[in-house]
Amino acid sequence: MKFKWVGIISVFLVAGILGSIFWYEISQSSEQAEDETEYYEAGADQSEANSISENEIPNAMREDDLQQKIHDMSHQKVKAAQKWGSLEITPERIDHLISVVESGNYEHSHVYLDILYGWKEGDFSEADKDHNTIWRLQGGTIGKATGVLSVAEEQKYIEKHFR
Repeated sequence: MKFKWVGIISVFLVAGILGSIFWYEISQSSEQAEDETEYYEAGADQSEANSISENEIPNAMREDDLQQKIHDMSHQKVKAAQKWGSLEITPERIDHLISVVESGNYEHSHVYLDILYGWKEGDFSEADKDHNTIWRLQGGTIGKATGVLSVAEEQKYIEKHFR
C-alpha cells in the first residue's frame, strides 16, 4: 500500500514539473510573439516607420538586431511563402548599415558587408541567396526565399508595405 501512494505522488510530482515547464515555455513564446507583433504593427504608417532614425538603426547594435534589419530589407526583393517584417531598401539605410558593421565587431561582418556592398552597387540578382544566408544565421525554418521578385512584383510589395 505504501508503494502505491509513493508511485501516485511521484506521478503527480513529475506531471506538475512537466506542466510547469510547458506553461513557462508557452508563456515565453507568447510574450515573444506579442513583442514581435508590436514591433511590426508599431509602424502602421510605413512611410514614417521607414525614415532613418537612431531608434530604427542605431549606430551600434547587437548582431541579431543587425541581421534582422538586413533580413527585413531583403523581403522587398525576394519570393518566399512567409515573410515577417519589412524595411524599405534605401541608399541611406544601406550606407548606414555599412557604417554600423564597419564600426562594430560582428562575428559575421564579412557576410553583412558582402551583401550590403552588393546592394549599394544596385546588384540584387542574388537577393534570395542573401536572404537565405541571413535566414540560416538566424536559425530560420519557415520562409526560405525561393527566388527574386520581378520588377512588377517588387512594385506591388513596395506599394503594399511602404506607401
